[in-house]
Amino acid sequence: MSTVWAQHREVTANRLQEIALELFVLKGYPNVSVNEVAVAAGVSVRTFHRYFPSKQDVLLRRQAEIDGNIIVRLQALSNPQSPLREIRDILIELTEQAVDLAPFRLWCRAMATAPDVEARATGESRREISHVLRRIFAEWLGVDPDHDVRPDAMSAAVMGVNAAAVTRYLESDGQADLVAIYVEAFDFLDCGLKNYLEGNSSRQPVLGVQGRAGRS
Repeated sequence: MSTVWAQHREVTANRLQEIALELFVLKGYPNVSVNEVAVAAGVSVRTFHRYFPSKQDVLLRRQAEIDGNIIVRLQALSNPQSPLREIRDILIELTEQAVDLAPFRLWCRAMATAPDVEARATGESRREISHVLRRIFAEWLGVDPDHDVRPDAMSAAVMGVNAAAVTRYLESDGQADLVAIYVEAFDFLDCGLKNYLEGNSSRQPVLGVQGRAGRS
C-alpha cells in the first residue's frame, strides 16, 4: 500500500469517525444507524464498512489506538528505578503529544452513550494494560506475580488513578489541566507506596516469595 493511499485511508477513516461520534453525542449511540452516518459523510454504506466493519468499531478504534500507544511505551520499561513516576511520565508525554484533546473528549462523550460497548472496551483495555503493569511491578519488587498479590494490587491502583484523573478532566469539560491532575494523583500514590516500603522493610513478600520488598 502506497504512502499516499495509506494517508488517504487514514484521513477518510478519521472523518467518518468524527462524524459518527458527533451523531452519537447528539442522538445517542443506539439511535444512530450506519446509513445515517454514511449519509452525513456523503459516502455509501459499503464505503463506511470498508473502514469500520460495524458501528461499534467506530468507538473501539479509538480505544485500540489509545491502548496501543500506552502499551508500547510501557513494554519498553525494564527495571525502572521509580515505576510509578515513569508510568506517570509516559501518560503525561502521550497527553502532551496529543496537543488538542477535543477529539478525545468527543470520543469519551460518545462512548458514554453506548454503555455495552464501553463495558467491553474498558474490560479489554484493563486486561491488556494490567498484564503489562503486572510484569513491571513484579520485576521491580523481584517477586513472582503468580505467588505475590502486590504486582496485581499496584496494577489495579495505577488503572484506578488513571481513570480518576481522566474522569476529573472530563467533568471539567476540558477546562482542567490533565497533566497537572496526573502529577497530583500519581505523586499521591507514589507517596503511599514509599511509606509502605519504608514501614515494611523487613516484611517478606506474600506467600514467602523472596524479593526486594524494602526497596525505596
